[in-house]
Amino acid sequence: MAYMTIKKKRKLTNRSDVSFGLIENVIVDYFSINQIDAVEERAGIYSWGYLPKNLNRNAEYFMNLKGMKSSVEGNFGIRYSGDLERESTIAASDVDALESDFEYYRNTLIAFSAPLYIGISNKLKTRLLTHRRQLNIYMDNPSTYHEGLTGCNSDSPEESSYFGYRVGQSMKDYGIGVDNLFVKCVYNDDYDATKRIEKVINRIVAPTYGMR
Repeated sequence: MAYMTIKKKRKLTNRSDVSFGLIENVIVDYFSINQIDAVEERAGIYSWGYLPKNLNRNAEYFMNLKGMKSSVEGNFGIRYSGDLERESTIAASDVDALESDFEYYRNTLIAFSAPLYIGISNKLKTRLLTHRRQLNIYMDNPSTYHEGLTGCNSDSPEESSYFGYRVGQSMKDYGIGVDNLFVKCVYNDDYDATKRIEKVINRIVAPTYGMR
């Protein structure tokens, strides 16, 4: 059984050989956003996660959709539609009380939190470097607008641009810096198999900032 321990002065990068019964040697690489240069240039699936540098009361909203559109049908086929907004269930005082336990909170959140975004690439290092660049572009120029990615190739510059817009917009809204992100990579040189797996996993996990 493998686990990840993160200390203040230790780099996030960690390779874990995980064994669960009949599943052996599942290789997972972890990188902070500033360590992406160390990602292998191979095919595989990646996910972005939240790496808190400090206590942020808006983390709940950043890691979950704050709002969504809804449509229901009533009597006589009359439809009702509109925006729904998430209501917080965490008191500000509960977050503030974690100050003395921040390292424990941080490590546990990294271990248990769902991914923010899941993607695929034939060249993981190149794709993730492009993600980082597009995210920084949006953070520097938040007026950038993106139409969405319906029908777009999920391993393309357009996908990276969408990632930068979708995640960057939320980070701006909730006061979260770019260095609060990390990446997990699972390598697989069978790109066709990787595409099949990523399609299903995205629909099972439904990451917060997945493609619309």
